[in-house]
Amino acid sequence: MDDVLSILFASSKLVFLKKHPIAPAIRNQAGGPDRDYLVWDHGLYTVQRAVRTKQHLMIKTYDQLDYQQFEPTALYDMEADPYQSTNIANEHPDVVAQCETYLATWLDEQHVKPSHVSDPLDAIVAERVQNKVDC
Repeated sequence: MDDVLSILFASSKLVFLKKHPIAPAIRNQAGGPDRDYLVWDHGLYTVQRAVRTKQHLMIKTYDQLDYQQFEPTALYDMEADPYQSTNIANEHPDVVAQCETYLATWLDEQHVKPSHVSDPLDAIVAERVQNKVDC
């Protein structure tokens, strides 16, 4: 399967993704960038940020909107549980702590980049808090 992000960004200035596809790294396959971890996020319905290591996936949920099924912190062993059916965060606080350190490091790295703008997830959460107050 082609790297979806490479296809989406093929016509943009993000040629880095064409030369360094991240899909293999997300799947923990050869051919992806050799990194200790990856970070991604979204703020569509829930507001979540994830850290993927070679073995684990930690998902932090900052806002659930009306979706009540998410724990604030979830951890999955992607080798033993690739379908993310069992949250093992309580059983592995050391792995959660390491993933949280990776996340904090990544955020610090983003904040010092010359192109940095405010964190979009902060804006989404702030807007949702304001909307709840206005209701």
